[in-house]
Amino acid sequence: MMQKKDHLDLQNKNSHLRFKTIFEQTSLGNKFINSDLKIIKVNKALIRLLGYSEKELVGTRITDIVLPEFVENWKKLQRELWLNKKPSFSIDTCIIKKDRSIVWCHITSILLTDRGETLGYTILEDISERKALENELKDVANRELLFQRQLLEATINTQEKERSRIASDLHNGLGQLLYGIKFSLDQVKFENSEQQMESVLAIKRAKELISVCINDTRRISHDLMPTILDDFGLKQAIQDICQNIDETININCRDYIVDFQYMSK
Repeated sequence: MMQKKDHLDLQNKNSHLRFKTIFEQTSLGNKFINSDLKIIKVNKALIRLLGYSEKELVGTRITDIVLPEFVENWKKLQRELWLNKKPSFSIDTCIIKKDRSIVWCHITSILLTDRGETLGYTILEDISERKALENELKDVANRELLFQRQLLEATINTQEKERSRIASDLHNGLGQLLYGIKFSLDQVKFENSEQQMESVLAIKRAKELISVCINDTRRISHDLMPTILDDFGLKQAIQDICQNIDETININCRDYIVDFQYMSK
């Protein structure tokens, strides 16, 4: 019986030594915390990671060296381990180093009993690089989203301006011309020879206005969707636009490239 007890004591001692070796030699920051989140013991890796001495860390509550917005995470860990009796719990948190810089850590805390006290054996993994990459990807995504929104706004603004221009063309151009045609036709009467002459002139004027209406309709339609683009493609459409631009601008169109050379008048 005595030999069995000695054997168990030896096993426990060896197990304790192995655990102590792992605790001290691991490259990950390790610490023990109690149910009040007070730091009981730290390893060398944690001291190197945070820059505090062992004396500065032991006896300090972990919540005293984390960013305020992460305190609630630690309180949740505290509730889940010691109140809800979960065997382990993990969080991501930001810890303030001694030099006041911030280190992102993934925390895994495991409950164990030592000399009748339930402690949290806590492993800290530095994930600052991963978080930096995540933030960079998030920034890229946000910039892309912002660009898409700006592009959408620009497209909508352009469409609104185009609608306003077309409305103006229709109202001030075609609308006025059609009103002029109606007015001219209202003058048409054939009751006597004098009215007949005036009516011929009115009809002639109406025909002229109808021709202007046809040209304006073609122009508005061409501005909306140049038929040359459908019929002959982008290259010919660009060349057609070039030919219709003011002569003060010299434009060279070749191989889908437009070179603009502004000439002095």
